[in-house]
Amino acid sequence: MSGIQFKDTDKGLKDFKKRLARLAAGRSITLGVHASEGAAAKKAPKSDAKKKAPSKDGQPKKEKKGRAALTVLQIATWQEFGTKTIPARSFVRGFFDEKSGVAKTMMENACKAILTGKSKNLDQDFEKIGTKLAAMCKQRIVAGIEPELAQSTIDAKGSSTPLIDTGQLRSSITYKVRNGTGGDT
Repeated sequence: MSGIQFKDTDKGLKDFKKRLARLAAGRSITLGVHASEGAAAKKAPKSDAKKKAPSKDGQPKKEKKGRAALTVLQIATWQEFGTKTIPARSFVRGFFDEKSGVAKTMMENACKAILTGKSKNLDQDFEKIGTKLAAMCKQRIVAGIEPELAQSTIDAKGSSTPLIDTGQLRSSITYKVRNGTGGDT
């Protein structure tokens, strides 16, 4: 060349990109019934003892003595994965099967907003995303999750919408933003 030189002056962009990558590394959002929310004992259904089938002596059936009350987390696990007698009604895995692209795009956009200066706090942005995802998951339950309930279950609870009886399972669906070190933010 004829003596022309170019000088590339980095005014901090490379360093900023590295810091952003470190900030976002390992960040994730967990969604579902977390242990802290799922530890609560399941509330009695609205139908309560009046709709329970009577025992052989004609009296309402009672909990067996010494048996611990079921937790919401136990119920959630049974519904999510199914049991020998309960078909799986995946309210978390099914949600992510349907909406994983939406969740990924939301998180990518949050990182881009930091990079372009439109946002200053990735943790707050991820908190907003977690709130939106939890609301979307709850709405999916309200809309109904297959398979349909058996007629005997519909008769017992007075509703044909799976996973909704007291509303406790739905209200126990939360999110947590995990930082790069594995802890919550």
